Amino acid sequence: MLTSPIKYPRLWLAVLPLLLYSLSAVASDIDIVADKIVRDADGVATATGTVEIQRGGETIQADSVRYDAVNKNIKAQGNVHIVTGQTDIHAASGDMNSEDKSGELLDAEVLLPGGETLTAERLIRLDEFTFQAFDPVMTTCPKDEDTWHLYASEGTLDQVEGVFRAKHARFEFAGVPLFYSPYWQQAIRRKSGFMMPFFAFGKRRGTEWALPYYFAPVPDWDATLTPHWMTARGMMTEAEVRHASTLGRETLRFEGLHDKLTSTSRGRVKGEGNWQLPLDMKLAVKGDEVNDRNYLADFSRLGNESALRYLTSRATLSQGFAYGSWSLAGIYNHNLSTVNNKATLQQYPNFDLNLSTPVFDTPATFYLQHNTTRFSNSAGATALRDWRTYVHPYVTLPWNVMGGGISTVLTAGSTYTGYWLNQGAARRPSLRSGEFSVDTQMVFERINDTRTIRHSVIPRIRYDLNVVRRQPGAPNFDSGLSPLRLSNLFSGDRYSGMDAVENVQRVAFLLSNNFETKDDPMDQARTVLSISGGGQYNIRSSRLNPLAAPTSFSNLLGMMTFTPLPYVSSTIEGEYDPRRSYWNRIADGISISNTDGDALSAYYVLTNSELATVSEVFQASGKLYIGERWRTDAVINYDVVQKSTQQVSIGFTYSHPCWEIGVEAHSNKRPTGTTGARDVGASLLIGFKGLGSVGTNAK
Repeated sequence: MLTSPIKYPRLWLAVLPLLLYSLSAVASDIDIVADKIVRDADGVATATGTVEIQRGGETIQADSVRYDAVNKNIKAQGNVHIVTGQTDIHAASGDMNSEDKSGELLDAEVLLPGGETLTAERLIRLDEFTFQAFDPVMTTCPKDEDTWHLYASEGTLDQVEGVFRAKHARFEFAGVPLFYSPYWQQAIRRKSGFMMPFFAFGKRRGTEWALPYYFAPVPDWDATLTPHWMTARGMMTEAEVRHASTLGRETLRFEGLHDKLTSTSRGRVKGEGNWQLPLDMKLAVKGDEVNDRNYLADFSRLGNESALRYLTSRATLSQGFAYGSWSLAGIYNHNLSTVNNKATLQQYPNFDLNLSTPVFDTPATFYLQHNTTRFSNSAGATALRDWRTYVHPYVTLPWNVMGGGISTVLTAGSTYTGYWLNQGAARRPSLRSGEFSVDTQMVFERINDTRTIRHSVIPRIRYDLNVVRRQPGAPNFDSGLSPLRLSNLFSGDRYSGMDAVENVQRVAFLLSNNFETKDDPMDQARTVLSISGGGQYNIRSSRLNPLAAPTSFSNLLGMMTFTPLPYVSSTIEGEYDPRRSYWNRIADGISISNTDGDALSAYYVLTNSELATVSEVFQASGKLYIGERWRTDAVINYDVVQKSTQQVSIGFTYSHPCWEIGVEAHSNKRPTGTTGARDVGASLLIGFKGLGSVGTNAK
C-alpha cells in the first residue's frame, strides 16, 4: 500500500488509478509515507521528501526512495536510517531486497543494543540478523568518547550467535596501534571464547600469566576455565561454574596446583547456592575450604583473606511464618591457626526456633528462643560427641505515659540449657536462670518558637536481676564475656553464646543530652551535638580490678558526637576508672564526606584493658575525586605501641566511559605461608569496556 500525508489530496487522486492497475505487483507488507510519490509506467514508485517505509517490524527513513515492487527492490539515498528491534543503522545509501531484508549499505554505522558501534565503508546485510562488513571499525565507546577502536580488513556480525568475527584485526588506543591479530572474535553478548589475559610478577609467586576461557553452552549454565602459570609455584588450574534457574542460583569454584616450592598439592574449593523452595522455605549453602592453612596467604588476591583465622561452611534450611521462623543448619569450621583441624568444634545439626505472639488482648508479647546443637570434633580419644539444648521463654510488657514522654518496659523470663555429654564425670549437667528487668526512659525537651531547634535531655535507667544456677561439669562451647561498652550497657546479659548467663543484680544508667536543628520547620532534623554518659552499679555482686580492690561501680562510659555540618562528624568515646583515675579506653574518630563522593575517615583507639593486651592504633582512609574522572584512594594503619606501619596503600584511577586505568602501591606487614617479610608491591590494571582487563602486579 502506498500512502502520503492527507495534505496532498490531488496526489492521491493521481496515484489511485495506478495503485488499482498494478495492485498485484505491490508487496502487501510495505507502507510508504512521503511528501511526494511518483510512479512510472513500469510500476516503479519514487518517493521524495521525508520518506518513511514500514515493513515487517522495521522502519526505513531516507531523503529519497525508489521502490520496484516487481523486482522486490528498494533503493534509498541520503540520510538512510533503518530501525529494527536489534539494531539502529545509519548509512549514506542502501540497495535492499524488500522481502528478505538483505542488501548493501554504503558508509554505514550500526549501533547495537549493548552500546557497541560498528562502522564500515561497505556493509552487506545477509539477512535480518547477519552483516558482512568491509574495512570495519568496532568500539564499545560512546560517540565523542571513542578512544579505542578495533580495525579489520573484513568482519562478520552475527546477532543470533552474538559475536563479531574479524580478519587481520588491530587494536588501537588513542590512535596508537597496540597489537595485531590475524583473527579476532568479539562477543556482543554472552558468548563462549577467550577473555583478556592476566599478567603479574612478584616475589611470592614469580612471573604470572593466565588466560581465562569463558564457556557458555546453554542459557542457564556458564563457566570460566583458567590455566594460571606461576614461575615460582607451577601451573594452577582454576575453574568456576555458574547456574541459574527459577529456583535459585549456584556458583562453584575450584583452584589447585602442585606447588613447586613446597612440593605438595594445594587447592581451594568455594561455592554458594541459594534456592527458593515450596512452602516459602529457603535453602542456602555456602562453603569455603582449603587443604592447608597457608593457602590463602600464598595465593589469595584479596588482601583481607590472608589474615583470616577461620573458614566457615554452612548449609541452612529455613522458613518464616506469621509468628516467627525456624532454621536447620550444618556448620563446619576450619581453624587456619592450627596445624590440623581435629580439635575444632563442628556443629551439625544446629536447629533454631524463634517465636513471638501477643498475650491475649494485652500490650504484652510472649517470646520463645530455642536452639538444639550437636557439637563434635575428631580429637581421637578425647573426641566430643555432645548435644546442647537451649530454651529461653520471656514476656515483655511496654507501658507509656504522657504521650511517650515516659516509657517503661518490663521483662520476665527464664533460661534452661541442658547438655548430653559423651565423657566426663557429669554426663547430664545443666544451667538454669531466671531474669527480671525494668527499663525506664524519660524525655524532657524544649523547642524554640520557630521550631527549628530542639534540645532534649533523656535519662534512662534499667534494673536487672539474674539468678543463675550452674551445675558442675557444664561445658562452655561458644560463650564469652563482652567488655562493657555503651552498646551493651543496657544488656541484661553480656555473655555471647548460650553456655553462660551473668549472675547479677544491678542498675544501669545513662544520661543523654541532644541538640537538633533544621533550616525549615518542614525539614528533617539533624543532631548537631550529642553527649552521653553512664555506667552500672552492682547491688549483689562486685568485681575485682587488677589491684584486687572490690568495687560495686563499673567504669564510667561516655561519648560525644559533634556534627557541625551534614558532611562532617566527629566522635569521641571513653571508658574511665574513677578509683584509679585511669582511662581504660579512648576512641576518637572523624569522618568527612560530600555529595561528590569524596570521603575521609580517621580513627584513634587506645586500650589499656584489664581483659586484653594494651594496644594503641591509628587508622585512616580516604577517597578523593579530582575532576570528573580521576579518583585517588589511600589507607594507612599504624601501630603506636610497636611504632610500625601495619598497612599503607595509595592508588590512582582514571575512569573513561569505555576504559579505565588504575595504579596502586601498597605495603603490608603481614607474614605469608612461606615468608615473614613485609609484603611490598604495586599493581597496574587497565580495562576496556567489552574487552576485559589486563594487569601487572609487582611486589
